Amino acid sequence: QNPDGTINAGNLESPPDTAFLLEPLCVGHALLANQTAMNSTNVLAGLEDFILRAAEALTNGGVHTPNHRWVVCAALARIYKRYPEARYIQRIEDWLGEGIDLDRDGHFSERSRNYSQVVVRSLITLERLLGYTNLLDPVRKHLQMTYYYMEPDGELVTTDSRRQDQFMRISILSYYRQYRYMAILEGDGEFASITRNMEKLEGFGRAVLDHDLVYFMEEPLLQRKLPDNSPVPLQYEKLFTTSHLLRIRRGATSLT
Repeated sequence: QNPDGTINAGNLESPPDTAFLLEPLCVGHALLANQTAMNSTNVLAGLEDFILRAAEALTNGGVHTPNHRWVVCAALARIYKRYPEARYIQRIEDWLGEGIDLDRDGHFSERSRNYSQVVVRSLITLERLLGYTNLLDPVRKHLQMTYYYMEPDGELVTTDSRRQDQFMRISILSYYRQYRYMAILEGDGEFASITRNMEKLEGFGRAVLDHDLVYFMEEPLLQRKLPDNSPVPLQYEKLFTTSHLLRIRRGATSLT
């Protein structure tokens, strides 16, 4: 950790890269603090020092790309829940004051499957921890859109991305926690169906069970039973007018 509270990970002395690290770190810190059977005082003290120094960087520093705003906000929300400081909320509201960069189709401005799931995850964190319920509207609209970008094997179309994942393979599994949360929170049968289908995809254990367990330990809602399934469309022609991408599906056959 640098003297200003940032870390060097990809970008040097970067507040948003530090924010990415803080998401799992803050969850781990909170879970450890609730473990009365463990003597983790020294670990907790070290984590607290790291987190509070990083919070200064997030409160004062900038970002590189649009999705970084929401990653920083989510990290500050996690820090605020344990260390209430008005400056953290003010910084969150500074970024939220720019408005959520969602277009009429449901894309965030980067149109990136990789970074859009980060945005949705961050907006849910802000709703869950700080009560910004208006942020669920863009979450819902984006998740509804994302289904149409999914191939039958779970791979997401990235052709119209404005970021480097245009040339990468991205799986719907990176959205599992977000779909599950919204399905349970809102009793959404279509989201429940998509979530259950993800559990059948190759690589589910590695991508979700290994990676997301700590978040299930943190959030009891994720542990609740999914609502009953509602059918999702398997025959469609869907044109996304803001990026001019057309998706056609006929059962197990799809075309972009």
